[in-house]
Amino acid sequence: MKKYLIIMQQAPYESSLALEGLELALAIAAFNQDVALLFKGPGVLQLLSNQKPNPLEHKEFTKAYAGLSLFGITDVYICQNSLAAYHNPDLMIQPQVVDNLKIAALIKDYDIVLTV
Repeated sequence: MKKYLIIMQQAPYESSLALEGLELALAIAAFNQDVALLFKGPGVLQLLSNQKPNPLEHKEFTKAYAGLSLFGITDVYICQNSLAAYHNPDLMIQPQVVDNLKIAALIKDYDIVLTV
């Protein structure tokens, strides 16, 4: 079994990339592959609580992160520096906070690393 690390770097409603990253993670996990997510840069905004996008412009998808474990995705990380840059916002889930050294180790540890 391959180990996938998906690095989420896009703000949630800036483009379709954030939604596509989530769909990619769920699709890979559906085939019983080991999937982990790392939220970095504007990607941390995907985890903000109480998001209310305009329903005429965007599909509200971020609540799906609360159900990641249903798909077997239990390794969820967030960049410490990115979190601090957004003043430690209120998040809907509690990912593992990692520093740059741990991020480098994660990237080395996974077979396939995808950046969205």
